[in-house]
Amino acid sequence: MDISAEQLRSMGWRVFWCVLIGLALNVLEPRLCGWLFFGKYPADGCVNGGVFLGLALVAVALITFFGFLAFGTDTADMRTAITIAIVTVYLVMVSLVAFFNLVPTQDVRYELNPLTEAMITSFTAIVAVVIPSYFGATAYVQARLPRATRVEERNRDEERRNPNA
Repeated sequence: MDISAEQLRSMGWRVFWCVLIGLALNVLEPRLCGWLFFGKYPADGCVNGGVFLGLALVAVALITFFGFLAFGTDTADMRTAITIAIVTVYLVMVSLVAFFNLVPTQDVRYELNPLTEAMITSFTAIVAVVIPSYFGATAYVQARLPRATRVEERNRDEERRNPNA
C-alpha cells in the first residue's frame, strides 16, 4: 500500500473537520433551536446534539475506511483498511465521550449514560479482537512467504542436479 504523506494529511484533515463540525453542532444545536422557535417549543422537542456526534463518527469511519481502501485492492490492503478504520473510530469515540453529559445518580456522583458505557465496552471488545487478528494474519502471511520461496528454490536445485528425473 503506497500512501504519500500528502494523502494521509488530506484524510486526517477530513476526519478532523467532521469531528469539529459534529462537536460544534452538538453545542450549538440546543441554543439555535430555542432561538429559532422563539421559545415556543421546549428545547426537548429539538434534535439531541449527540446525534451530530454520532454522524461525525460515521463520517470518520467512512472517510478512513474508503480512504485507505482506495490505495490498494489486495486482501492485505482490505485488512489494513478495516483495522485502521476501527482503531480510528475507537480513538475518536473515546475522546468524544469526554463531551457527553454525565447522568446524575442517586448518590452524589455522576456517571456516564448506560448506553454510552455499553457502547464503549462493546467497542473495546471489538478492538481487542481486531488488533490481534490483524497482526496475527500479517505475521502468518509473512511467515508463510519465506517457506514457499525456500520450497521453490529447493525444487529448482533438485532439477538442476537431476535433469533426467
